[in-house]
Amino acid sequence: MFGKLITYRSAATEVTVAEILREHWAEYKAAYPVSPEQARVAGALMACRTPQLGGRLDQCNECGAWVFRFNSCRDRHCNQCQKFERAKWIHRQQVLLLPIPYFHIVFTTDHGLNRLFRQNPAQLYDLLLKTVAESLQAQARQELGAELGITMVLHTWGQQMEEHIHVHCIVTGGGLGEKGQWVELADPKYLCYTSDGIGETPCDLGHFSRSPK
Repeated sequence: MFGKLITYRSAATEVTVAEILREHWAEYKAAYPVSPEQARVAGALMACRTPQLGGRLDQCNECGAWVFRFNSCRDRHCNQCQKFERAKWIHRQQVLLLPIPYFHIVFTTDHGLNRLFRQNPAQLYDLLLKTVAESLQAQARQELGAELGITMVLHTWGQQMEEHIHVHCIVTGGGLGEKGQWVELADPKYLCYTSDGIGETPCDLGHFSRSPK
């Protein structure tokens, strides 16, 4: 009907997690136990942006061109579907940024605990996040007499797709004192640790930092 006026599009990247799953999922299931939830998520990711979920025609409001796209799974675990949601989340956090330095700190767990985390994810993830926050706040109260601002993000795998449970923290370079006053850091190296300390960070404020005005 539309002939050559239609452009066909699917995934924007050449290799995706979904492609890896489609090629190796059967082999993985044969080698490792898979929970019903894991199977559901894998099925959603493998079906994402394929004929299995159908498709639609979108028309550009500017030039009138038609584009055919396969439907997405919209699963929260899908890295293709969550790009827009991730961008919105980052924008919301940027609105909350103060004109102060921020620290990026990573707390990791021993891989010997991975099986326990798989068996009790809700309880142990909650305990991990609470412990991280309490540890940071306890040191801040002791050394600064202030309460920090902390944003935490839980990651359950590493860059090489291995199971690696860790928590990323964006921590304010200072905090609120008992009377509501701002307490600045006397030492710019505060909250910097080595791998044998409470956390792991090169103490690189990077793109998380905003210099005081």
